[in-house]
Amino acid sequence: CPYIIRPFASSSSKCSCVAQCGTRLELAIITRGASSCVRTTPTGLPDARHHRERADVMAWLTAADSRFDLILLDPPSFSNSKRTEGSFDVQADHANLIDACMARLDENGTLYFSNNRRRFRLDAALTERFVVDDITRSTLDPDFPRSPPPHRCWRVRHR
Repeated sequence: CPYIIRPFASSSSKCSCVAQCGTRLELAIITRGASSCVRTTPTGLPDARHHRERADVMAWLTAADSRFDLILLDPPSFSNSKRTEGSFDVQADHANLIDACMARLDENGTLYFSNNRRRFRLDAALTERFVVDDITRSTLDPDFPRSPPPHRCWRVRHR
């Protein structure tokens, strides 16, 4: 069965859907509110196949030894959580974060990276290390076109 991780998990709806599809799911959560949200969702993480942990995402990814088939990475634009050292800025820190996720991704796996920062620019060096496809258009609702789009999304795979 697929093995999925969702760093920066903040809502349980995506996690619940994934958990019900027979997958194994790991969550690396920073905020207390997100953890309790997952715990109290009736269709949340129903059995021992799933694991959630409140931790510094970068430290957790570095220490993890698991390999994942799918990584759903939707970090905040900015965070200065008391649970981490320093702050997180998606523009400044995304390349290191994606590299850390890719180190945990199975060779045939897929990472989906998205963010809501309006002037975000993906680090060009990532396209040299990985196969990166901008899939933003396919993630937007055609009934509500906006310019610029409300978010950006990429599919990232190993070369």
